[in-house]
Amino acid sequence: MSDASRPATPADLDAVGAAACLESTNPVNNRRYESVGFTPRAEITVPGGRTVTGMWRPAR
Repeated sequence: MSDASRPATPADLDAVGAAACLESTNPVNNRRYESVGFTPRAEITVPGGRTVTGMWRPAR
């Protein structure tokens, strides 16, 4: 698994059978997250108009 020096990767998650969630504040990145198994679950618009997408990746 990852340590404090780097974020967990999809391979790290798979190695321990963990699910993961994230919040994407940049819609340009959503396809990248989808390519490694995340699916959009909800979108909210925060004050100022920015859209935040909540994404989920089930355990594998």
